Amino acid sequence: DLVSTVRSADGSREFLVWKSIWDSENDAVEFHGALMNRMMRWDKFAGLDPIESDDATVFSREQGWKASIHRDGKWVLVIVASGSAEMAVAEEWLEVP
Repeated sequence: DLVSTVRSADGSREFLVWKSIWDSENDAVEFHGALMNRMMRWDKFAGLDPIESDDATVFSREQGWKASIHRDGKWVLVIVASGSAEMAVAEEWLEVP
C-alpha cells in the first residue's frame, strides 16, 4: 500500500490518497466492495448514493467532502478530499483520467 496525506497549514483543507495492489483482480473487487460499504457508513458520506461508472465510484457532498474509489485490475486507488478544489488537486497530482 501507498498512502499520502496533504493538509493546508491551517488544517482547513486536506486530501488523502491510498493505493493498494492486491494478489488478484478478485481480491481487488472484494476490497472495493467492502470499502464502498464502509464509506456508506462513515459520517462524512452516510446517506449518500454513490455514483458508479466502469472505473470509479464517487461519493460527493454538494458543499463538502468528496471521495472516489478507482479500480483497475489488481489495484485500487482511493482519494478522500475536504472539497472539490482539493479533489481536483489530488486527481491532477495523480493524473487520474
